[in-house]
Amino acid sequence: MKKTNHLKSRRVLNLALFFIVLTLSLPAFCFAAVDPVATINNAKTLLVSIVSSIGMIVAIYGIYQLGMAWQREDASGRSHGINGLIAGIIIAGTPWLLNYLLS
Repeated sequence: MKKTNHLKSRRVLNLALFFIVLTLSLPAFCFAAVDPVATINNAKTLLVSIVSSIGMIVAIYGIYQLGMAWQREDASGRSHGINGLIAGIIIAGTPWLLNYLLS
């Protein structure tokens, strides 16, 4: 029993060491000729897309939760579904609202 735990920990240590050596041995290229403002704008666009997508997923889950609660005639589930739907709409609309207010 003790021997197998020692072998497992040794195997995990060897695997971690292998990945560390592999990561450090790969070349990393850095190009400084890219416009930093364009990079920040691309990161901002990516972040806005991610937040909007998460908001839409929450809203869709809220609609699903509301429909299931409606079918079961569960008042508590309905309120949770409505809260999820509203939260998803708010999260999905926040980037648009910030762009509107800051423009």
